[in-house]
Amino acid sequence: MLLPLAILYYKQNQFDKAKDYLNRLAKVNRDTKKFMRLEAKHDGYSLRMEQGMYGYRPGTIEELVDAYLNSTYLFNATPYFSQWAYQYLRTQTASKKKKPKNEE
Repeated sequence: MLLPLAILYYKQNQFDKAKDYLNRLAKVNRDTKKFMRLEAKHDGYSLRMEQGMYGYRPGTIEELVDAYLNSTYLFNATPYFSQWAYQYLRTQTASKKKKPKNEE
């Protein structure tokens, strides 16, 4: 439910709430950034290759692909969400890497 909520808040121009849900999603699903990258490139083939043969494993890209394939209308209705989300997640990752560790 975190992904559709992020999309809906993005669609309503409530970007802070959309970012909050993206952060929550990224915490529980380590493949969120990879999924957004593939979706932003409209790489349907690669997305389908990530799909599990027997359903999906929670907390993986398989779960996100399943959500995507079962609600493509939501992604089609917000064509720039994936690019926006991927750029946001990239900046989050970059800012975490740049933070110096506290030396005690």
